[in-house]
This record gives sequence, C-alpha cells and structure tokens, in this order.
Amino acid sequence: GVELSLNSPLPHGFKYMLDVNLFSEETPYYNGADGATHSRFTYTGNGSLQYDRADGEQYQISFAVDGRRLSVQGYTAPTSHVDLNWSRPLTKKASLTLSVSDVFKGQDRVTVFTTPALKGRSIRFDDERVWRLGLAWKFGGGA
Repeated sequence: GVELSLNSPLPHGFKYMLDVNLFSEETPYYNGADGATHSRFTYTGNGSLQYDRADGEQYQISFAVDGRRLSVQGYTAPTSHVDLNWSRPLTKKASLTLSVSDVFKGQDRVTVFTTPALKGRSIRFDDERVWRLGLAWKFGGGA
C-alpha cells in the first residue's frame, strides 16, 4: 500500500492535516470451496482544517473515512464521519470548548454477506452524534 501525509500552515491563520492510506487487501472467502480468497483495493483517511483567530479562538472541522472492507463472507460498506470543534480562551489557562461529533451521521454500518446457502444485508444504525460543552484548563507553565 501507499500512505500520504500532509500537514502545513496556510495563509490567514489556517492550517491543515491530511493522512490517506491506499492499499490492497486479501482475505479468505467462504464460498464452499477450500482455499478461496478475494481481494480488492481500498482506502482509509482522515484530515482536518483549522482556523486560529488572533484572539486565540479556534474553529476546526475534521473528518475520517474508511473504504469498503472485505470479510470472510462478504464485505462492510464504507463509512465516514465529520466532527466540528470550537474553542475560546477565557483566561491564559482556561478555555471554553464546544464540539459535535458525526455531524452528518455517516457511521451507520452496512454489512453484506454471501454464502452458498444464504445472502443478506445487515444495517447497524449508530446515532453517535454527541454535543459536548466543556471547560479546558492548562496545567503547568509550558510554552
């Protein structure tokens, strides 16, 4: 496989991070015959874009994706999720934070299975959208 990682500041207070993995996978496959395998090209990745204001306030959008993955009796469909984060300093050591995870509800898991005797599809609905409001405190005197 191949991995690509990028991370850099951009003009006007922006910075980004991107990590992508492209690879081939092979797995045993149950089709009634011994030694059967199947393979495919797939991917994973994650990234973020962050904006830092001069007053210390931060905005961030991050994402992760997983491509179609093989299993012994079929495959699992691709998934993705997007998270949003905001942070505002209250003092030199305290910040107010707000985050929401899985904004577009992209983590529902679809599994397709195929055997000589049975074919099917299962869907697991993950309602993992979570809102968090927090107070972050910096300990120590580091930079």
